[in-house]
Amino acid sequence: MAPVSGNVKDALGITMGNRQILLVFTPNQMMVQASSTTPGTIHPPAEIRITPASNGDFLADLVATTVMLPDCWYTLRAEWVDGKSPDIDFPGWRIRVPSAGGTLDQLIDNAGGVSGGGGGGTNQKLWWVSLTEPQQKSNLWLKQNPNDPDDPANTGKVYEWRP
Repeated sequence: MAPVSGNVKDALGITMGNRQILLVFTPNQMMVQASSTTPGTIHPPAEIRITPASNGDFLADLVATTVMLPDCWYTLRAEWVDGKSPDIDFPGWRIRVPSAGGTLDQLIDNAGGVSGGGGGGTNQKLWWVSLTEPQQKSNLWLKQNPNDPDDPANTGKVYEWRP
């Protein structure tokens, strides 16, 4: 199992202690392990339901998708179980999980937007504007000092960062 962790907070960064949420990870299709200690194991697209802790932290032990056939990923939905609207949120992310797991922000596959086929869907690329390298994969990196447009170290070059 691969640990996937994160935290749920409101748009102001405040723990949502007054709201009750359920996170539901679902494989996009039936998966078959192609390598690991149990090759040939079939994993049906059953939901994995996670209730975050009172401080918003969550940990989901998921089967790694990088050792599966065919091309597999998880989707995520948030169910508000406290009777307040909205009732369900579907962000449309493709979450690809390596054997080592990781934090949710590291595992969202932004290739091709939310529709996944290239083109279409919203552009979910994150921009990193700094003279130092981004810490996350798949960021678009503008090598620029955001506080000093006249900094001689500014290159103005844009990179798609994949450490």
